[in-house]
Amino acid sequence: MLNLPTIYLVHASDAPQHLSRLKKILQELANKRSIGDFVSLDSNQYYALPEDKISENDMVIILLSNGFTATEGLKEAVEKRMTDLAAKNRSLKLVEIIIDSIPFDKNFMILPEDLQPIREQADMDSVWTRIKSRLEQIYTTGKKPVNYRKYLIYAAIALVIFLIIRWLLSPPDYLPVNDDAAVETETTTAETKPYEKLGEYTYGGAGVESITSAVATADGGAMLAGSSNSDPTNGKYDFKVVKITADGTKQWEKNFGGTQDEFLTTIVAVPGGYLLGGLSYSAAETGKTAALYGECDFWLVKIDSNGNQLWDKTYGGTTTDIIEDIIPVQDGFLLGGYSNSQPGPDKAAPAKSSDYWIVRTDAQGQRLWDKSFGGTDYDFLFSMAYDKNNRQIMLSGYSLSAKDQDGKTSQDYGQEDYWIVKVNEEGDKLAEYSLGGSAVDKAVTSAFDGALLIGGHSDSNGGTGSKSMGMARNLGKNDFYVGKYSNDGDKLWDKTYGGPEEDKLLFISPVRGGLLLGGQSASNSSQTKSAPNYGKLDGWLVKVDSTGNKRMDLAFGGKEDDTINVIIKLKDGNYLLCGDSSSPEDATKQAGSFGDADFWVVKLKLN
Repeated sequence: MLNLPTIYLVHASDAPQHLSRLKKILQELANKRSIGDFVSLDSNQYYALPEDKISENDMVIILLSNGFTATEGLKEAVEKRMTDLAAKNRSLKLVEIIIDSIPFDKNFMILPEDLQPIREQADMDSVWTRIKSRLEQIYTTGKKPVNYRKYLIYAAIALVIFLIIRWLLSPPDYLPVNDDAAVETETTTAETKPYEKLGEYTYGGAGVESITSAVATADGGAMLAGSSNSDPTNGKYDFKVVKITADGTKQWEKNFGGTQDEFLTTIVAVPGGYLLGGLSYSAAETGKTAALYGECDFWLVKIDSNGNQLWDKTYGGTTTDIIEDIIPVQDGFLLGGYSNSQPGPDKAAPAKSSDYWIVRTDAQGQRLWDKSFGGTDYDFLFSMAYDKNNRQIMLSGYSLSAKDQDGKTSQDYGQEDYWIVKVNEEGDKLAEYSLGGSAVDKAVTSAFDGALLIGGHSDSNGGTGSKSMGMARNLGKNDFYVGKYSNDGDKLWDKTYGGPEEDKLLFISPVRGGLLLGGQSASNSSQTKSAPNYGKLDGWLVKVDSTGNKRMDLAFGGKEDDTINVIIKLKDGNYLLCGDSSSPEDATKQAGSFGDADFWVVKLKLN
């Protein structure tokens, strides 16, 4: 769209008798010079002049009449006003008080008294001719008539060049044959779609429930695990586990916790049952037997296949300790999270600020050792990936710490970086890597399929730090960001996916031939997102091939907030997208609503 100039005429409230004639001249000039608009403002409105709408091609005229008593004061005020605007780095030119000896080379002007109509007899036609000549001079000096055809040609050429460059940088993301296949239309049949939605289910009470982890069970169903503050509950928020069959039927549900808050972050299958991990603010009491050491502790609960609590343990120091992930290792478990606690009562490793913290236990949950990793600022561990062949663990999260000589030796790139620390099963650090661009990069999920897959969200520009220029460019406020790295930390590829708004990757699930990426999105279909937006936040699923090229994307949800926090594969080969939903049942969400937010599951068959 061409940016046509606007004339703003500010006149005294006791408008001179020839104001209408000046308006007519200006309007004629506007029509003649393809001026976008003409706005007449009474001087009482002057201080409401729309500064944010005025561009450098616009013209502001202050018309004074000899009946206006504060001429000099107004001139000074106008000068100060325009000087202030220029000081704010606006593109407005400074006002110039026009008199006969100064040329018209500014767009802001005051018609001086020698050009104002006066009540005495005068050759008014001559006066108005001079006014019109000076006004026209502004738009004729150094300017040519608008050649719309030329600008349209330029715009068309620029568009073609832009599309070619965009295609060269990221051809797979813009091939419509892949994206369109994932968008459901009235004429699309189940046989031609790359997926089939088999069901949608919600579970919950009157309060808030959120699935943060899930595992498939041997009988073909699943354990859904998260947190809840709905009644009945032992305290404020509790660990909550719901056992369902393959068709979504609830078999049982159990809550675990004390009288304060407990938040579950992970569930993992182990011999003899399941481990629930998270954090606890409760002291030892009904529902919790393990002691409270600090403000909140690592809390580990073992249950059997029917949800009966077998034992519980806490680990931590005097302040904050939070489990984020659990890996079964030989003869025990490795607990990973972050801590800002100093040593004692059940913690040996010191903390600089907030550090990665890992705890090795035996099969009964007894602590064998603990270690911390971090720099002088905050470091948060969220996920662990296990390389069973080399018996090495990749700890991944994000770091605000700069490179130092002690706790963190890898380079920092932006405000927050992905930070990977590779350790052996004894917790000895083997290597560390920082990944990311110039802004915020937060890793929250990882997996291992012969190489390290690490994902999260990013608002860094491509081509900064370790972030690739083309396929990993910044698309919106936050993007899904996935990187694949060799065991030595060499980047194999990295990609971003998303639209212009907030898109946050929360889970990576390796599948045959590629990856499933799950998270949340506030973007409409744009950039590399073809799925529409249904509400505030939708659950967003992206399928990519083994080199990160997008094959389809799907959005699920209603008119409120909905998110996919974890993806699991059932025994029947189908997938459960698990998270939480605040949306009521509507056209795009088929399951009902029980409270403020519910456990939410979508079952998919991928063709």
